Amino acid sequence: MEEETKKEPPMNYVFVDAEKSVIPVSEEKASSAEIVDHPAAKKGIRSSTEKDVMYAEIETEKRLALIKAWEESEKTKVENRAYKRMSAVGLWEENKKSSVEARLRKIEEKFERKKAEYVEKMKNKVAEIHKASE
Repeated sequence: MEEETKKEPPMNYVFVDAEKSVIPVSEEKASSAEIVDHPAAKKGIRSSTEKDVMYAEIETEKRLALIKAWEESEKTKVENRAYKRMSAVGLWEENKKSSVEARLRKIEEKFERKKAEYVEKMKNKVAEIHKASE
C-alpha cells in the first residue's frame, strides 16, 4: 500500500520594513491578475526580494480585508442581537401596558355601573319625597 502524504507548501519569511514584522509567504504566490493590478508591479519591480515584499503586501492586504469583513460580520450580528432584544423588550412593555389599560377599563366600567345605580336610587328617593309631599 502506498501512503500519500500531503505536505503543506514550505513557508518563506519576508521582512517588511513598513510593518516592522516578519510575514510568512507561501510558495503558492498570488494570482497573476493580482500582481499585475498591484501598484508595485506597475513600477517595474524586478528583484526577487522586491517581488517577495510585493507578495507579502498582497497577502497582508488579503488578510486585512478578511479581518475587516469578519469584524463587519460580527458587528452586524451584535447589532441584530441588540435589535432583537430591544424588540422583545418593546413587545413586553406593550403587553404589560395593554393589560393595565384593560384592567383600568374594567374598573371604570364597574365605577360607571355603580354610579348609574346610585343615580337611579337618588332619582327614586327624589320621586318618593315628591310623592310623599303631595
